Amino acid sequence: MPEPLLDPILAHLSYETIEMLRSFRHERSFKELATNFGRDERTVSRQLLELDRAFFQSQKVHIIEREAGRKTYRLTKAGEVFVARLQVVAKETRSAIDAATAATRRIPVLCTSNCMKYLRALSDALPGTINSLPSFHVVPAPRRTAEVDLMFQEGEPDYDIKVRLLSILMSSEQDPAIGVVTHWREHVQILPLRLDPINLLCLEDLGLREPVNVRDLIEAGVTFLTPPGGVVWEFLNRSFPGWWKLRPFQHIPVPDLDCGLKCLSNRLVPRAAMVVHGFDPLKNPQYGLDRARLYRFSIRDSHQFMAVTGVFNLLHDSDSADHRDPYKIIWEAAMTLWAKEEQAL
Repeated sequence: MPEPLLDPILAHLSYETIEMLRSFRHERSFKELATNFGRDERTVSRQLLELDRAFFQSQKVHIIEREAGRKTYRLTKAGEVFVARLQVVAKETRSAIDAATAATRRIPVLCTSNCMKYLRALSDALPGTINSLPSFHVVPAPRRTAEVDLMFQEGEPDYDIKVRLLSILMSSEQDPAIGVVTHWREHVQILPLRLDPINLLCLEDLGLREPVNVRDLIEAGVTFLTPPGGVVWEFLNRSFPGWWKLRPFQHIPVPDLDCGLKCLSNRLVPRAAMVVHGFDPLKNPQYGLDRARLYRFSIRDSHQFMAVTGVFNLLHDSDSADHRDPYKIIWEAAMTLWAKEEQAL
């Protein structure tokens, strides 16, 4: 009779069985294992005991034994050694699964509308293959600025998207510099791509001397067209905390920059203005704002705030150290493209 093509132990060693054995080191109960894996207790016990029998038939040692005077089971010394070695098998099996699906993986990168060109450049810079494995595809997770939670807190809808392209408000005291990676806050890195001053855009002569400040604008009856979130919203609130509660009639919420600019150009709101960054009316003739005026804000009153557009990398506590982690690869590609150190070389 020909020998079997597959070792009897391997024949019973599925990926699920490996995970069960690893959990069994701590649980020691078929019932708890069944609950954790969503299986019937009888199915779990049969699966592990059949593996033990195959192990004994092949190697003449048991890997599972009943504890003396109890109905529970435990791993034998041979079982402990076997399961410890299975840690490597489980990791390699997981890597093989990831590699097999890499060619069709779509990795979302959160991106606001003003950063689409950066996402295109970043996508083009990604390697075609990674460690001889098929690459993944970067796809945008488009968001309005007001929709983005700038606190990057666990539990937010986009928390698992670790790489983001967007703009935030920063102070000159934080010393942001283009192409220099810095920690924006704990567990969040930023690679600034551009720094823009905060300006006021309007069509009418407001009768105010430049530079202007937020409190004087509100007292002069200016109505702000602004999204209820993002860089502009934070700038206004920091400059005049609670202004929108005190003067709700001087706030017209708009969903995004495009909508606000169209409202402004069509003069739909008397004495209206927008707080903008990185916007030049002369370079955007489609809005018909060629006669619009940009006012500078007082540096003293605005605490030297600026809009910083860049790539954000979230350092979650559960981040994998695996170099093949797609978000790590995207972050490294961004640094290769835009970091000063790389440009100097």
